[in-house]
Amino acid sequence: MTLEAGVGLGINPILTYGTDEQKKTWLPDLVAGRRLAGFGLTEPGAGSDAGATKTRPSSTTASG
Repeated sequence: MTLEAGVGLGINPILTYGTDEQKKTWLPDLVAGRRLAGFGLTEPGAGSDAGATKTRPSSTTASG
């Protein structure tokens, strides 16, 4: 794994979008190199080409 992949695809999403608890749990060991983070995806028709994926997030609200 390259440094760019480990940081850009593994650490950066936690740093940018993670909760304080997730950051506290994962970032110290990831930054120190004691753990490795990974990124994986696949989608029919896109394979591992992240730019070709069609799935998008959507918000839902619980009712009741």
